[in-house]
Amino acid sequence: MAIPVRSRGGRDPGELTLDFVIARSGAVNSIELVRSSGSKILDDEAIRSLRVAAPFDPIPAQYKIPSLQIRGRFVYVHGGALRLR
Repeated sequence: MAIPVRSRGGRDPGELTLDFVIARSGAVNSIELVRSSGSKILDDEAIRSLRVAAPFDPIPAQYKIPSLQIRGRFVYVHGGALRLR
């Protein structure tokens, strides 16, 4: 993956928001880009990474829901340590 020039050196860490749905089985049913990082490369890589991570564990039987809707904020930090907010 080529890193956009403005993301190098921490000047622009790249942040995006995705909505996605995890089915009862753990499969990812849909992914929607809600807020772009401003870089198609970073957006596409975040979406690809989510697809590669699937399937997730199934939704436990005690939860009587057909799916789990998630809004995730993803922050790309080049060359730095992971910082949880």
